[in-house]
Amino acid sequence: MDVRDSGPYLALAARGGRRIVAMGQARTAGEISNAARDLAALWTDDDDVNVRVSYRLPEQVRAAVERARERDAEGRAALDEAAALRREAVRALRADGLTQADMAAVLGVSRQRVQQLVH
Repeated sequence: MDVRDSGPYLALAARGGRRIVAMGQARTAGEISNAARDLAALWTDDDDVNVRVSYRLPEQVRAAVERARERDAEGRAALDEAAALRREAVRALRADGLTQADMAAVLGVSRQRVQQLVH
């Protein structure tokens, strides 16, 4: 299934509990938000309309994107943990009296990175 063949785009705006459903067009997915905002502004006479766009994706695409986001979060968490462990190692080596140059050599990082971890 081609995402571009999923039919017309629908914009739903709610203001004061009132809902407006209207159809509009955009040439690209990147233009949908602006087109929806313009359309909602026409219907509500309010130029400061908050629009949230959601896309209907094929299940295979949605699942892949969701898994990628999960893996990104796991990766960020792993990097945060690695940095905390390096800071712990630097504190221990510093307590043992090693210089920053020696810590860099022992840890396999640059002296500049050791300076960052010390502070």
